[in-house]
Amino acid sequence: MLSCCPLCVGIGVLFVVAMRAVLCAVSDFREAEMLIRIAAPHFVAGVVLDEQTRVIRTAPILHYMRDWSLPRIITYCIVKQWQCAICTDLAIVVR
Repeated sequence: MLSCCPLCVGIGVLFVVAMRAVLCAVSDFREAEMLIRIAAPHFVAGVVLDEQTRVIRTAPILHYMRDWSLPRIITYCIVKQWQCAICTDLAIVVR
């Protein structure tokens, strides 16, 4: 069963799950970190925030968001008319 935010559907879910799997493989990944999914008309990408809600990792297309705060990301997404969502509890059951 797949469980995540309402905006994570279709191809976006596959991207988010793949990104989460890659991040879990990184030795310094901590459960306190947060994955934000950003969907624009021409891309779907993610950023990872630390415990202080500062961006510590980004997809290459969002490199300029490095060190941004969560409120700044949300504001920027609203201005650009992009969708953003905090993705939590991502899990896949393989049958």
